[in-house]
This record gives sequence, structure tokens and C-alpha cells, in this order.
Amino acid sequence: MDAGCEYHGYVSDVTRTWPVSGRFSSAQRDLYEVVRTTKEELIQVIMSHFFSASGNPRLQLCRPGVTLNYLHSEANEILISQLKSMFPIINLVLKH
Repeated sequence: MDAGCEYHGYVSDVTRTWPVSGRFSSAQRDLYEVVRTTKEELIQVIMSHFFSASGNPRLQLCRPGVTLNYLHSEANEILISQLKSMFPIINLVLKH
């Protein structure tokens, strides 16, 4: 399910996934975990731009080079890494 809204210039979006049958198959669970792990790692990438090692806020995401394209690229790298570890055959396909 994917739903979004806009109110006075504020935008929000929520996406949820669940198995139609009520239970994930083993393959579905594996892919779900890849996507969940990718999301969690990307949140860490984003947070590392907002907070210094000491926990002090900083707004480094508001600097040149940190764009939605950058975040999309980071998500792709994380996702590809997860999928490669899960399906070694992907390494052969991506080399060509």
C-alpha cells in the first residue's frame, strides 16, 4: 500500500507491505528483509549528515552535492550489495 498527502505545503508519504496470503514465503521474507535493511542503512546515511559523531546537530544535507539523486544512488548501492550477498549469480550478471 502506498499513500500520500499534502497539506499547506507539507507533504507526507507512507508505504506498507504485507503478504496477501497472510504469511511470507521464505523467498518473500528474504526480499522483504533486503528492502527493510536497505531502508535502515539509508536512514543511517541520512542521519550521519544531520548529526556529528558527538550527537550535535549539523545541517550538512543542506550543502552542495547532497541531493535526492545522491540519496537515490546510496539506496541503490545498499540494495545491490544486499542482493549480491543473497544471490551470488547477480555478480555475474552485473559484470556484463
